[in-house]
Amino acid sequence: MRGRDQRSSRGSRYLQARTWLVYGVLLVLAVPWYWPADSTLLLLGMPAWVVTSVFVSLVISIYTAWLLLSHWPLPDDPFCDPDDNTDESTGEQL
Repeated sequence: MRGRDQRSSRGSRYLQARTWLVYGVLLVLAVPWYWPADSTLLLLGMPAWVVTSVFVSLVISIYTAWLLLSHWPLPDDPFCDPDDNTDESTGEQL
């Protein structure tokens, strides 16, 4: 529970300029506009620009998941207990 308290006290770190800078760099790398049009390099049987775009897209997904799991603020609702395993509709323990 201590980790959750630390995360909520960090504030809105997901809106920092560094976050958007990382997204910008990853976007530039993911879109193959810098790749030579006549490139015939193949990786894993596909054009290298395809492999690069797919790999960077995976990195963007991992970065987004990390941001959401580690920096997203928790709700301030006092009734929101993340350790409560009770089904609200039936009242049974899950």
